[in-house]
Amino acid sequence: MNELIGLNELKTDLWQDAFTHHKAPDFDYDSDYDVTYLYFSNFEKKDRIITHAIDKHVSFLFRHSDNEIVGMSFEAF
Repeated sequence: MNELIGLNELKTDLWQDAFTHHKAPDFDYDSDYDVTYLYFSNFEKKDRIITHAIDKHVSFLFRHSDNEIVGMSFEAF
């Protein structure tokens, strides 16, 4: 079993770059699960994306390979 990743280990370079350069995030909504996704960057479908829950509604989405946050999800919001 893998150890949990701490919030201090997650990287925010993509997030910071998107906001610094005024790049609008991409949004997606999954009506089956009532989840809204906000993406700071495109990522390859082969990338393993991990969810790190902040609370019962909000999670960071980060790449397993480098701990870079690529987005956020908002459940039943």
